Amino acid sequence: MIVGFVETDRGVVDPISLQMLTLARRLAAEMNLSLHAVLIGEEARASIEDLSGFGVTTVHLVRHERLQEYAPRAWARSLDAIVETLAPKVVMAA
Repeated sequence: MIVGFVETDRGVVDPISLQMLTLARRLAAEMNLSLHAVLIGEEARASIEDLSGFGVTTVHLVRHERLQEYAPRAWARSLDAIVETLAPKVVMAA
């Protein structure tokens, strides 16, 4: 599997993250792997449906009251925990 970290702002996916997903989708097809996305914060839930159009088969939504605002260290720790659990072949971010 490939895991892509998707950044959002108030529930809207960052355009650079969409570009990353386009590249990740191509790579996943070449490697015959599934594409997962990681989103942070409850507001990101609004963008989940949009990700299927970019080849995302599974979305991991990390929710915690302290993650609502931009918190790079906490976001990195969350992503690290998911990567450790899922053990993807590739991790991508914008």
